[in-house]
Amino acid sequence: MNGPCVAVDWVPVWLDSPAASVKLIAEYDSRTFNMGFIASFWDDRFEAMFELMAMKWVNFGVRYKLALKK
Repeated sequence: MNGPCVAVDWVPVWLDSPAASVKLIAEYDSRTFNMGFIASFWDDRFEAMFELMAMKWVNFGVRYKLALKK
């Protein structure tokens, strides 16, 4: 990218709980504006993400975070 980029995320207090949390996200990458959310479940081990890329295309996914112990 040949310009400024900005990303903001916000965790609303009323959507945050010990079992799950939701993070709202907004991004600008000098060409497009993207909006979406990331929901975390089960002690932040699972994440589900949904985003509108350039406010036209849908991007979504599920992730499992594995913590390796020393």
